[in-house]
Amino acid sequence: MIRAKFPTVEYITTNTLTKWLGRADERKIILMDCRAPEEYNVSHLEGAHCVDWKNGDPCQLLSSLPSDKPHTVVCYCSVGYRSSVMAQKLQQYLATAESAFPVGSISVYNLEGSLFKWANEGRPMVDSRGQATRMCHPFSATWGLLLEKQLRNWGSSEK
Repeated sequence: MIRAKFPTVEYITTNTLTKWLGRADERKIILMDCRAPEEYNVSHLEGAHCVDWKNGDPCQLLSSLPSDKPHTVVCYCSVGYRSSVMAQKLQQYLATAESAFPVGSISVYNLEGSLFKWANEGRPMVDSRGQATRMCHPFSATWGLLLEKQLRNWGSSEK
């Protein structure tokens, strides 16, 4: 459903992202967590930046990247909708801002299955203090059904 709504967005699997994060190469991986701060605080991928998926300014987000080497931006959220919106915004901005960002200097992807898939697979996450955690904010009672029950954590106000 998400792929159909965002046909121009490129996706990567959790396996691919794990491989990319596990090796040092010529591209810098930038992780953009497109969830609300209360979700991000429960858990996120280590090193991820919490970004506003609705109002985040693509120019500002991309201009803050150091220009010393090419970048790969990977967006994620709970299941992939919000991060698809952000990935599409970034891709559209890059297509119109070629002079500021040379072709190929920044690649943008959406993480297929996003954080719920990542958490369900038992992959590493950290909380707001940088401590390892397995817990994940379920976003809503409905969407949280895609997250294994023992991994659900509503944060400070448990539901």
